[in-house]
Amino acid sequence: IFLALYVISMLAVSLLAREVAQRFMVGRGVVADPFVLPDLWRYLQVLAGYLNLSLGVLGINLVCNEWDYRTLRQHVADGLSRLSVVTGKSLLVALLSGFATLLIFVLGTALGRWPDTVSSTMVWATIEGMGRFGLQTFGYLSLAMLAGFILRRTGVATACFVLYILVIEAIVGVLFRHWMQGIEQYL
Repeated sequence: IFLALYVISMLAVSLLAREVAQRFMVGRGVVADPFVLPDLWRYLQVLAGYLNLSLGVLGINLVCNEWDYRTLRQHVADGLSRLSVVTGKSLLVALLSGFATLLIFVLGTALGRWPDTVSSTMVWATIEGMGRFGLQTFGYLSLAMLAGFILRRTGVATACFVLYILVIEAIVGVLFRHWMQGIEQYL
Protein backbone atom coordinates (compact mmCIF):
# COMPACT_ATOMS: atom_id res chain seq x y z
CA ILE A 1 0.00 0.00 0.00
CA PHE A 2 2.81 2.38 0.91
CA LEU A 3 4.62 1.78 -2.38
CA ALA A 4 1.41 2.43 -4.29
CA LEU A 5 1.06 5.73 -2.42
CA TYR A 6 4.67 6.56 -3.31
CA VAL A 7 4.02 5.90 -7.00
CA ILE A 8 0.80 7.92 -6.97
CA SER A 9 2.41 10.80 -5.09
CA MET A 10 5.41 10.87 -7.45
CA LEU A 11 3.12 10.89 -10.46
CA ALA A 12 0.88 13.57 -8.94
CA VAL A 13 3.82 15.79 -7.97
CA SER A 14 5.32 15.44 -11.44
CA LEU A 15 2.08 16.26 -13.22
CA LEU A 16 1.32 19.14 -10.86
CA ALA A 17 4.80 20.57 -11.33
CA ARG A 18 4.43 20.25 -15.09
CA GLU A 19 1.10 22.08 -15.02
CA VAL A 20 2.43 24.84 -12.75
CA ALA A 21 5.51 25.27 -14.92
CA GLN A 22 3.43 25.54 -18.09
CA ARG A 23 0.85 27.95 -16.72
CA PHE A 24 2.79 30.28 -14.51
CA MET A 25 6.45 30.17 -15.44
CA VAL A 26 6.88 29.22 -19.07
CA GLY A 27 3.89 31.18 -20.34
CA ARG A 28 5.17 34.36 -18.71
CA GLY A 29 8.76 33.85 -19.79
CA VAL A 30 10.10 33.40 -16.25
CA VAL A 31 11.96 30.15 -16.86
CA ALA A 32 12.40 27.61 -19.59
CA ASP A 33 10.17 24.56 -19.57
CA PRO A 34 11.65 22.07 -17.08
CA PHE A 35 9.96 19.14 -18.81
CA VAL A 36 12.02 19.44 -21.96
CA LEU A 37 14.70 16.80 -22.29
CA PRO A 38 17.59 16.65 -21.32
CA ASP A 39 16.92 18.99 -18.33
CA LEU A 40 14.02 16.83 -17.21
CA TRP A 41 16.21 14.14 -15.61
CA ARG A 42 17.71 16.51 -13.08
CA TYR A 43 14.36 18.15 -12.39
CA LEU A 44 12.65 14.84 -11.65
CA GLN A 45 15.55 13.73 -9.46
CA VAL A 46 15.19 16.86 -7.33
CA LEU A 47 11.44 16.32 -7.00
CA ALA A 48 11.90 12.66 -6.11
CA GLY A 49 14.65 13.54 -3.64
CA TYR A 50 12.03 15.19 -1.47
CA LEU A 51 9.95 12.02 -1.56
CA ASN A 52 12.89 9.98 -0.24
CA LEU A 53 11.64 11.01 3.17
CA SER A 54 8.53 8.86 2.70
CA LEU A 55 10.63 5.89 1.58
CA GLY A 56 12.81 6.38 4.66
CA VAL A 57 9.74 6.24 6.90
CA LEU A 58 8.77 3.01 5.14
CA GLY A 59 12.25 1.60 5.84
CA ILE A 60 11.99 2.57 9.51
CA ASN A 61 8.59 0.90 9.79
CA LEU A 62 9.90 -2.29 8.21
CA VAL A 63 12.76 -2.52 10.68
CA CYS A 64 10.91 -1.37 13.79
CA ASN A 65 8.07 -3.80 13.17
CA GLU A 66 10.65 -6.57 13.60
CA TRP A 67 11.24 -5.31 17.15
CA ASP A 68 7.62 -4.45 17.97
CA TYR A 69 6.19 -7.80 16.94
CA ARG A 70 9.26 -9.79 18.02
CA THR A 71 9.68 -11.40 14.63
CA LEU A 72 13.44 -10.81 14.74
CA ARG A 73 13.70 -13.14 17.75
CA GLN A 74 11.50 -15.65 15.97
CA HIS A 75 13.71 -15.55 12.86
CA VAL A 76 16.79 -16.16 15.01
CA ALA A 77 15.01 -18.92 16.92
CA ASP A 78 14.02 -20.54 13.62
CA GLY A 79 17.65 -20.80 12.60
CA LEU A 80 18.44 -17.58 10.75
CA SER A 81 21.47 -15.68 11.90
CA ARG A 82 21.28 -11.98 12.69
CA LEU A 83 23.54 -11.36 9.72
CA SER A 84 21.08 -13.03 7.35
CA VAL A 85 18.20 -10.95 8.75
CA VAL A 86 20.18 -7.72 8.28
CA THR A 87 21.24 -8.88 4.81
CA GLY A 88 17.60 -9.48 3.93
CA LYS A 89 16.67 -5.99 5.07
CA SER A 90 19.59 -4.56 3.10
CA LEU A 91 18.41 -6.36 -0.03
CA LEU A 92 14.95 -4.92 0.54
CA VAL A 93 16.51 -1.44 0.79
CA ALA A 94 18.37 -2.06 -2.48
CA LEU A 95 15.15 -3.22 -4.17
CA LEU A 96 13.24 -0.16 -2.95
CA SER A 97 15.92 2.21 -4.18
CA GLY A 98 16.04 0.40 -7.52
CA PHE A 99 12.26 0.67 -7.75
CA ALA A 100 12.36 4.42 -7.05
CA THR A 101 15.09 4.91 -9.68
CA LEU A 102 13.14 2.89 -12.23
CA LEU A 103 10.03 4.93 -11.46
CA ILE A 104 11.90 8.19 -12.12
CA PHE A 105 13.21 6.79 -15.40
CA VAL A 106 9.73 5.75 -16.53
CA LEU A 107 8.25 9.11 -15.54
CA GLY A 108 11.05 10.91 -17.37
CA THR A 109 10.52 9.02 -20.57
CA ALA A 110 6.73 9.37 -20.34
CA LEU A 111 6.57 13.07 -19.41
CA GLY A 112 9.55 14.41 -21.31
CA ARG A 113 9.28 16.37 -24.52
CA TRP A 114 11.91 16.07 -27.26
CA PRO A 115 12.72 19.45 -28.78
CA ASP A 116 14.02 19.66 -32.35
CA THR A 117 17.39 21.04 -31.24
CA VAL A 118 18.26 18.13 -28.94
CA SER A 119 19.59 14.85 -30.27
CA SER A 120 18.89 11.50 -28.68
CA THR A 121 22.56 11.03 -27.78
CA MET A 122 22.45 14.29 -25.83
CA VAL A 123 19.38 13.13 -23.91
CA TRP A 124 20.88 9.78 -22.99
CA ALA A 125 24.26 11.33 -22.18
CA THR A 126 22.64 13.38 -19.40
CA ILE A 127 20.99 10.39 -17.77
CA GLU A 128 24.02 9.59 -15.58
CA GLY A 129 22.26 11.41 -12.76
CA MET A 130 19.92 8.45 -12.44
CA GLY A 131 22.75 6.47 -10.86
CA ARG A 132 23.40 9.29 -8.42
CA PHE A 133 19.72 9.39 -7.54
CA GLY A 134 19.70 5.63 -6.96
CA LEU A 135 22.75 5.96 -4.71
CA GLN A 136 21.13 8.85 -2.82
CA THR A 137 17.95 6.82 -2.29
CA PHE A 138 19.96 3.80 -1.16
CA GLY A 139 21.87 6.00 1.29
CA TYR A 140 18.71 7.52 2.77
CA LEU A 141 17.06 4.13 3.11
CA SER A 142 20.20 2.67 4.69
CA LEU A 143 20.28 5.54 7.17
CA ALA A 144 16.61 4.93 7.95
CA MET A 145 17.31 1.23 8.45
CA LEU A 146 20.21 2.07 10.76
CA ALA A 147 18.02 4.44 12.78
CA GLY A 148 15.41 1.71 13.08
CA PHE A 149 17.94 -0.90 14.25
CA ILE A 150 19.58 1.43 16.77
CA LEU A 151 16.54 3.18 18.23
CA ARG A 152 14.06 0.27 17.92
CA ARG A 153 10.99 2.51 18.36
CA THR A 154 9.09 3.67 15.30
CA GLY A 155 8.21 7.13 16.58
CA VAL A 156 11.65 7.95 17.94
CA ALA A 157 13.45 6.62 14.89
CA THR A 158 11.13 8.50 12.52
CA ALA A 159 11.53 11.73 14.47
CA CYS A 160 15.32 11.43 14.48
CA PHE A 161 15.37 10.58 10.77
CA VAL A 162 13.13 13.52 9.84
CA LEU A 163 15.18 15.82 12.09
CA TYR A 164 18.35 14.71 10.34
CA ILE A 165 16.94 15.05 6.82
CA LEU A 166 15.23 18.41 7.28
CA VAL A 167 17.38 20.21 9.84
CA ILE A 168 20.81 18.72 10.50
CA GLU A 169 21.65 18.00 6.87
CA ALA A 170 20.70 21.56 5.88
CA ILE A 171 22.82 23.08 8.65
CA VAL A 172 25.83 20.94 7.76
CA GLY A 173 25.40 21.88 4.09
CA VAL A 174 25.39 25.60 4.94
CA LEU A 175 28.45 25.22 7.17
CA PHE A 176 30.33 23.32 4.46
CA ARG A 177 29.50 25.98 1.88
CA HIS A 178 30.61 28.72 4.25
CA TRP A 179 33.88 27.21 5.47
CA MET A 180 34.96 25.13 2.50
CA GLN A 181 34.84 27.07 -0.75
CA GLY A 182 34.36 24.89 -3.83
CA ILE A 183 32.62 22.02 -2.05
CA GLU A 184 29.18 23.13 -3.31
CA GLN A 185 29.48 20.95 -6.38
CA TYR A 186 29.65 17.83 -4.23
CA LEU A 187 26.72 18.60 -1.94
